[in-house]
Amino acid sequence: MTTDEIPHESKDELLADWAARLADELGLQGLEVNVDAILALAGVAAHSVLRPAAPLTTFLVGYAAGSAVAEGRLLPEPAIEAASAAALLLARAEAERVASRDESGSTGTAS
Repeated sequence: MTTDEIPHESKDELLADWAARLADELGLQGLEVNVDAILALAGVAAHSVLRPAAPLTTFLVGYAAGSAVAEGRLLPEPAIEAASAAALLLARAEAERVASRDESGSTGTAS
């Protein structure tokens, strides 16, 4: 069975289960993972920059949030929200920059 053949509800359950199991494996028992928010962020990064920007963006957001919590700057939820918001703003700005460059015919490189 391919992922295209799995009903949407089952995909949601599968991802939620995977997130819970992975969190446990990583020593993050009880962590509530907002799968939809992570996938939305990955989608914006993939379509605004390049597809490989999706996992890179989500990794860096997680790392930044973890660092903020470890350093005592933020609690977990606000840290995740702040890092995600910053990444979304940058990805959207990148999409606008690329669109503007494409409209003007510029290569975007310095001369």
